Parts: sequence; structure tokens; C-alpha cells
Amino acid sequence: MASELLSSPVSLLQAGEPTGKPLVPVRIFSFPGLLNLLIWAGQEKKFFQAEGLEVSHALTRTSMELVKKLSGGQYDIATSSIDNVIAYNSGQGQVALPRKADFFGFMNINKNMTLSLIVQPGIRGFEDLKGKSFAVDAISTGFSFVLRKILERHGLGVGDYELVSVGNAAKRLESLKQGLYAGAILTPPFNQLAEASGLQKLGSSQDITDNYQGTCFISTRRWAAKNPQCLMRFIRAILAVENWLSSPSHHNEAAQILRRHNNAMTEAGALNAVKGLVRGLSPDFNQAGIDTVLVLRGQYGNKAKPLGQASDYIDMSYLENVRTAG
Repeated sequence: MASELLSSPVSLLQAGEPTGKPLVPVRIFSFPGLLNLLIWAGQEKKFFQAEGLEVSHALTRTSMELVKKLSGGQYDIATSSIDNVIAYNSGQGQVALPRKADFFGFMNINKNMTLSLIVQPGIRGFEDLKGKSFAVDAISTGFSFVLRKILERHGLGVGDYELVSVGNAAKRLESLKQGLYAGAILTPPFNQLAEASGLQKLGSSQDITDNYQGTCFISTRRWAAKNPQCLMRFIRAILAVENWLSSPSHHNEAAQILRRHNNAMTEAGALNAVKGLVRGLSPDFNQAGIDTVLVLRGQYGNKAKPLGQASDYIDMSYLENVRTAG
């Protein structure tokens, strides 16, 4: 249905086309982290407003909360690991949803996400992790499978450790600082903040793969089919943010925006985080990275629930139509 809507000339947006109408509200739900700079900069620099959108933004405590509220229509767009899309659409999600899962990724954020395994300072090696507990978001979705594969690669089986559902990366970092768990998978900027606090990095997703599709923009097919032009305007605004961020002359301002939302970051740390983000930005999905996610879910997920192919979980037609419109 979306492809039919987007093939019509009236649905193709012209760059900078004024709407002449009141701003259209779009509700965004995301995890805490560096990638939210795209949203914050879009709001502060008025890129969303230029596309006729009034974007509100809230942070989720857990992936379970995110998928339930997105499915229930409380939010329109979210940032999420592609594994959450795969898990819930395939009937392998950790919680029941208010409606049948129809999630899809419509735009990537970074081309090859690196996840850091952060552990307590007293841990000398992987052998010290046997019998320990790890803080995760959801036990059966998201980055937990990456953690399990890293531990397996270093000789630890499923029965050698415990996974405890704690919540998003900010909550996992706080639990590590309190000494409640031996380790956790963290994303930027929480991995840098962890090391600055005395915790240490023991491994990363690069221990197991050079290609991992991590966080992307997702929605429901139901909402997208009803709001194709709104979705394309959002995509255009994000592309404009990425173009703005790509200029080194804007890095200091971007770092200031980042620090306003995370005052624990130093000026130098925020600037380095911005530069790292810019290096990895890509609206196009990492197809090999999605295949890696599927392989991990095939190994650690519910084998009774069949998985599809990468193309079953993403739809690039909205992005492609924005590019065609110019």
C-alpha cells in the first residue's frame, strides 16, 4: 500500500516546499544515547519545522515499553535495534503487544554499530566472569544476543552466567556503577562515560563480527500507510540534520547541543562523540549487518518461530521517494 501511495506524483515532496498549514505533530520515542542528537539538533535548528512538522520526543526505559507504546499508537516513530523489529514481527518478542506486530525499519542511522562490553574494574579477563550476572535491556531481544555470542566466543556457555533485565543503557550504566552486576553491553556515549568512571572495556561486537546492523528508525506499517507524506517529511528533515552535522564547522555547536542533554559529558568528550557519530552516519541499511542479526536470533532465539529475510523487516521506498523528489 505504501508503494502505491508513494508512486503518485502528488505524494512526492519538493525540497523546501512550504506546507502553508499548521505544523503536523509527530511523536518520537527512543532510547537514551548519542543517536538522539539527530532529534535534538532537528528540533533546535528547526529542520523539522521547515518540513511542517512539530516533533515531540520522549525516552523509553526499556525496549518492552518502546514496542508496546509504538504498537499501541502512543508514538509514531521510534529508534530501535532492528532485532526488535525481527523479534516481534516473528512472534519471538518478550512481551505481548496491544496489536499484531507490523513494525518495519524505514531509515538507518549508523552503518556499522559497535557495542561495548563494559565490566567492573576488578575483572581481569573473561574467566573472571563465570558465575556472574550481566545487566541487559530485554533477555530475549536486542543486544543480549551480542553479549551471549561474545561470552561464547571467549569460552562461556549459557549456564556460566545470568542475564538480568535492567533497562536502557543509562540504567545499565547506573547499575554497573552501583556494583550490582559484573558487566553490560553499552552504546555511546554511555560506554565512554563508563570508562571515565573507572569501569573498563573488555570486549565489543567487533569480537564476533565486522557487520552489525544496530539502531534505526522504525514505525508501524499501519501508521506509515496512513501518513506517507508525514513520514517522508520526517526523513527529509533527518537528512538535512545529517548534512548539517557533516560540516566540521558545526561540530562545536552540535557538541553543545549534546551536552545540554547530557551534562555528564565533558566538552572534549562531547566533541569526540559528535565526530564519531558523523563518521558512522548512513541512512541506508547495512544488509550484511541485518543478516548477522538474523544469524544471532536464529542461534539464540525461539527456534520454533521461523524468521524471514532482511527485506521482510525494512522498507526503503519512503527514503527512495524522498531522494527522487530531490
